[in-house]
Amino acid sequence: WRAQSPYINAMASAVAAARGETTWDWAATYEAWEAWSKEEGSDGEGSKARAAARACTGCRGLDRSEERRVFELPTSEKLRWCEVYRGRGEALKAEGLYFRASLWYRRSLTYYEYTFPDEDDELERLERTRLSTLLGLADCDFHSKLYLDVLNHCSQALRIDEANATALLRRAATYRELDRYEEAAADLDRVLALRPEEARAEAAKLAARRDAYRLRSKELGRRLLGACQSRSFDDLLHHHHQRHSTVLPPPRSAKDRDALDDLYVPVDAGPAIDELLRGLCDRGQPAPPPSPGDDAPRPEPPAPPAAPAA
Repeated sequence: WRAQSPYINAMASAVAAARGETTWDWAATYEAWEAWSKEEGSDGEGSKARAAARACTGCRGLDRSEERRVFELPTSEKLRWCEVYRGRGEALKAEGLYFRASLWYRRSLTYYEYTFPDEDDELERLERTRLSTLLGLADCDFHSKLYLDVLNHCSQALRIDEANATALLRRAATYRELDRYEEAAADLDRVLALRPEEARAEAAKLAARRDAYRLRSKELGRRLLGACQSRSFDDLLHHHHQRHSTVLPPPRSAKDRDALDDLYVPVDAGPAIDELLRGLCDRGQPAPPPSPGDDAPRPEPPAPPAAPAA
């Protein structure tokens, strides 16, 4: 390896000669590399060292060139791109293209993560852009039925503005779709003083959803237990004997299947088969042969043939 690196070999020999050593020292190679790195970084540019640092993609081998490019942009430029991407998302949302709009909203939030303003006016501008972006993204995800993402976006928007009526109404509607009625009512109480008309309209939807939930629960209980509660014990007993009087259950109409499925009991065909066998024996039919496990006499095995005479 040292023969293929004449520069390193020469540096190692120079270090050994300066020390007055006649034998090669293994540490001289590392010192040569260190001297070469210092020589490379001593120039004004240090182009190779910086190129190597930019080419470093981490231990997972990910390409972070685009991430580094965004990070190195000026703050004003990153603010401008946040607003541009948010505007594209709003234009697509107005056309009803919610999924494509959400992609632009998320790109705007990506630029927000790499923006670190120093001035107060830039920070205020950045927070306003992020608030409107979160509200637009929550609207798109609500139409896409991504309710957990909607809760996350609305909660982040409320951390910026605690009295934001749009975020409260959207989160209340999301809680309603998830059947979380108490949390929806709590958000509506907060927004009632800000937008009373919209809060009352959402409260009416919430009450209708809650009533429908109760009706569905009652209907489910009626279907599970209604067949037994609507008949007396004598009717159920008579129906049970009528169904199981034969080996196979009688056919039933389609309209009675839902009510009778709750009363279904598997048929025990053992007694019926025994009765059928006894009837066959009484009519003079031969009885079936005994099984090998019975105590019936078995035929004697044939005797072995006699040996031939010598």
